Amino acid sequence: CSMATPAAAQQSLFNVPAGVSTPEGALFAQEQINITPSGGESNTTLQVGLTPWLEAGLNVFHVTLFQARNVDLARAAAGPSVLGNLVATLHPTRFLNLQAGFAAGVGARPVTGDPEPVLSGWAVSRWSAPGHWGSYVVGGYVGSRGETGDGWHAGALVGFELPLVPERLHLMGDWVVGVNAVGDVVLGAVAFFGRNAQFSLG
Repeated sequence: CSMATPAAAQQSLFNVPAGVSTPEGALFAQEQINITPSGGESNTTLQVGLTPWLEAGLNVFHVTLFQARNVDLARAAAGPSVLGNLVATLHPTRFLNLQAGFAAGVGARPVTGDPEPVLSGWAVSRWSAPGHWGSYVVGGYVGSRGETGDGWHAGALVGFELPLVPERLHLMGDWVVGVNAVGDVVLGAVAFFGRNAQFSLG
């Protein structure tokens, strides 16, 4: 789920950056709970808008809520991790946003618990179609082993948001393309509660 004050759009779709910015002087907060057969985890993001095009924030990722027995974590991304991030968003036209971000911090290496650097970078473009035909995100990412786990350390990012009831209920989906621990596809919806809060389920 995600909560926002007073930004009018979510920081990410599910796992793909949404390509929208936190307004200058505004605070954005997002809490995401992931539940899979192997366990559950919490991911928290806090952002503050520094200028009309630049924001900075703090991420606390992969905090274990529960874990299934006999789960093989050897190839997983770093466990509980704390990162700082810097994100720039440009608005060259009314229908196009360009965003790039970088995050760096430290996490716990799976199995051993040793400190491990966690580094990631991404760039996306967000295209807004006319009328009620939605928004579409395309981009790519790269990360250290602590960010992506074993496997490819780079991949593509794609996503969409399609209004069913504009500014009330939107269909949403995204795909982190990659042969690694973060590669995933999610389809779901987001409900808006005024301008300051949203709840997503996928």
